[in-house]
Amino acid sequence: MDAHPDSLDDEALEEKARSILDDYEEGLLAAWRERFGTLRAQGLATDSLDDVAVAAANAAIDELLFDMDSSAEGTIDDRGRVERATAPGAESTVLVDEIAARVLRTGGTVRAARHDEMVEGSPVAATLRFPLEQMAT
Repeated sequence: MDAHPDSLDDEALEEKARSILDDYEEGLLAAWRERFGTLRAQGLATDSLDDVAVAAANAAIDELLFDMDSSAEGTIDDRGRVERATAPGAESTVLVDEIAARVLRTGGTVRAARHDEMVEGSPVAATLRFPLEQMAT
């Protein structure tokens, strides 16, 4: 910070702190996207919702990035097969929320992001512990 915190009023302090945190988060996301690209080239990352759901069902996700504003609903079975809902209902859930919960239950890391921060517009992106081809579907 280029000013002593005591020299700033609350609004200015908040603005400066938010700017610092935004820059820090932007750097983390840039590094994550670079790592994602490298791992995708090796078959160890995907931004396909269907593939991410299968990977989550197989405890294969190391890190998940998901769009915090995604509201697409449906169901995901025990093998990770996605059935998209045409409308919200008692049987459906927000798909990215279900995937995130599965990743957390299996020891993966989960990070929420804004839609414009996502990889190629997908609501999910994941780095994998092992290739998709090794997963039971």
